[in-house]
Amino acid sequence: MKKTTIAILLSVPGICNALESLECNFIDKFTNVTGYEAVSHLNDSTIVIRRNDSLFVAKTDYNGSIYDYNYNEALTNLKAEGQIAYNGKDTYYFTNNGKLYSAKMVKGQMGEKVLLEVPGTTVKREKYNHTALVYCSWHYMPDDTIRVSNPAFSKNTLYFSANLKDSKGRDIYSTQISNNGKCSQPKRLGKNINSNGDEDYPHIRKDGQITFCSNRQNPETNTEKGNFDVYIGKNNNKSTPELMRDFVERNRIPVVEEERTALQETDTAKADNNNDKLLNALKTVTDSSTYTTSAKELSDMFSSKDTMVMATEHVVAGKDLRIFYFDLNSDQLSAKYKKDIEAIIDFINYYPDNSFQIIGHTDERGDENYNEDLSIRRAQFIERELIKAGISRDRLEVFGYGERKLIIENAKTEDEHQKNRRVEILKINKTENNETY
Repeated sequence: MKKTTIAILLSVPGICNALESLECNFIDKFTNVTGYEAVSHLNDSTIVIRRNDSLFVAKTDYNGSIYDYNYNEALTNLKAEGQIAYNGKDTYYFTNNGKLYSAKMVKGQMGEKVLLEVPGTTVKREKYNHTALVYCSWHYMPDDTIRVSNPAFSKNTLYFSANLKDSKGRDIYSTQISNNGKCSQPKRLGKNINSNGDEDYPHIRKDGQITFCSNRQNPETNTEKGNFDVYIGKNNNKSTPELMRDFVERNRIPVVEEERTALQETDTAKADNNNDKLLNALKTVTDSSTYTTSAKELSDMFSSKDTMVMATEHVVAGKDLRIFYFDLNSDQLSAKYKKDIEAIIDFINYYPDNSFQIIGHTDERGDENYNEDLSIRRAQFIERELIKAGISRDRLEVFGYGERKLIIENAKTEDEHQKNRRVEILKINKTENNETY
C-alpha cells in the first residue's frame, strides 16, 4: 500500500506573466544586498548564477522561482568578474581585472576573449611619455586606476559601471556598439540615476527602465557599510528613482486562493516567493510514519516546479532539491536522523548521472564569521555521510553561505530560527557541448 504524503502545489497559473513587472537582476531581496547576490540575464527567462568560481545557467519566472540549474563550463572558463551581458545572438560581454572584454560563441565553442576599447576606460603606455617613468620597465608602471564592472546589454548599447574622470565615485555609463564591434564615447547616465555615492550592477528591463544598485544615503533603509540598495528608474533626468523594494510591493498582485493538488486535505495557503513555499511545506504536520522517503514516489508528486513536499521529519523535498534542517549551533546529527539521511542518499542515487551542490546555512544569531564557518561544517558533515554511503566525492560540491540567505529575516521565535538552519542538496544538470541554454 502506498504511503500517504501531503504534497502542496503552490504555483498560481496566470500570475507569472503579470509578475514581469518585478524583472530585476536581484531576486526577492532588494535592500542591503551584496554584489554576490546579483544574477546575469541572458534572455527573458534565462539567468546566470555564480557559485564561488563556477557559473550556472538557470531558468526563472521573475516571481522568485529559480530552477533547472545547469553548470556551464564555457562561461565559467571566461573567468568573468560580476555580471555577464549577452547580445542575444552570439557575443558575451564581461570584465576581468577591471577591463571590459567580449567573446563569441560559435557552434557551441567559446572563442578567445577580446579587449573592448571603450574610450576613456583604458590607459596606454604613451600616457607616461616624457616622464621619469619612461626610463622604467613597463612592468613597473603604475596600475590603471580606472576599473569597469558589471556590463548589461540592450539594443546595441552596453551599460557598465566605472570610475571615469567625470564620475563621482562609481557611476553607470553607456556606450554604443557598432556592427564592427567598435565602442562609442561613453555617456554618463543622468543625475537621477547617478549620485554622489557609488552606482553599480545595471540591468535594462523590457519596459526600458533601469534597475541598479546604489549606496546613496536613504533614511528608509538601514544599509550596512559596503552593501547596496536596489533602485528602479528612468534615464531622463526628471523622475526620481524608486527603491525596488517599494516598486515590487506596489506592483505585487495578490495571490488568489485556488484548489491545490494534494493527497490529503490541508488548510489553503498563499505563497508568492520561494521562502513562502518552503514555509508552507514546513507548516504541514502529520505522523512521521506516513512520510514517503522514496525519491521515485516523491518525483511522481512534483506536478509543478513549485511543489514542496515533507519527505521526512527534517527534510523538505522539491523537484530538484532536498532541504535538511539542523539543531541550534550544531554541525552533527544523532541516530534519530538516520531516516532523514537515507532520504537524501535515495535522492542522489535516483539520479546517478548528476552532480549535486551541498549548501550550508545558519540562522542570524552569533558572529558572522563563526556562522560562515558553521554553515560550511554543516555542508561538509552531509558530504561525509553521503561519501560513507558510497556516493563519489567527485559528484559533490560543498558551499557555505552563513547567514546571508535566510528563509525568515529578523526571526524572533525558535521555530523561525530553526527554518534558517539548513543544508540544501541541489541537483545540477551539466549542459552538453557547453551550450548555455
